[in-house]
Amino acid sequence: MAVTPNDLDFSQHAEVRLEVISEPGVTVNVEDYERALRESEHRFEIGVVRSTRTETPAPTDDDKLVSTYGYELEFFLPGEYELPPATLTFVDRRGMSREPDSGSGEPAVTVEELQTEPLTITARDEPGGQLSPEQLRTIKTLAPIELPTVWSRWWWLAPLTAVVVVVAAVLLVPRLRRLLAGILQRDRSRSVIPIPAHEWARRQLASLIAEDLVERG
Repeated sequence: MAVTPNDLDFSQHAEVRLEVISEPGVTVNVEDYERALRESEHRFEIGVVRSTRTETPAPTDDDKLVSTYGYELEFFLPGEYELPPATLTFVDRRGMSREPDSGSGEPAVTVEELQTEPLTITARDEPGGQLSPEQLRTIKTLAPIELPTVWSRWWWLAPLTAVVVVVAAVLLVPRLRRLLAGILQRDRSRSVIPIPAHEWARRQLASLIAEDLVERG
């Protein structure tokens, strides 16, 4: 297992590459290394951008099989980090006993485990990313920004304006009430239509006939 580059600016990405070479008859399984990275002590400083692996192991000239795993890393903070080792389990079936295991009918299988060495990688801060104590002393605070004071010149008119509005309301409300009452009274007088005398007499006679009072005398 190797990481390239192992010394870089923390804004750059690094790649962890794991190659597993196995012989025929040996079954190798690689534990989830991406999960190991996410659960390591540096999980808050290092992130996994993407992971890749070969779908089918590639054969070599000497009849072995090569499986490749890749993990692209990004760094959130500069520093020196130790990447966790990769864990592999394998079963060597070449010299496996043919005797069945505990009556299961299957040959006895022994699973063995192997771990790689941890890797060290240094993510450096970019040039100019940090200031020296001397540079920090030269930093000066900015002068306060003065806001425009155009409206502040007229703030004294606010109380006077409020008094004028109140006085105008007191004077106008009674006049508005009288005006509204006059309008309503005119509307009511217009809505009453006088009935002529002969029309009224005819309606009264029709009412008496309807009640049979004329024949009764």
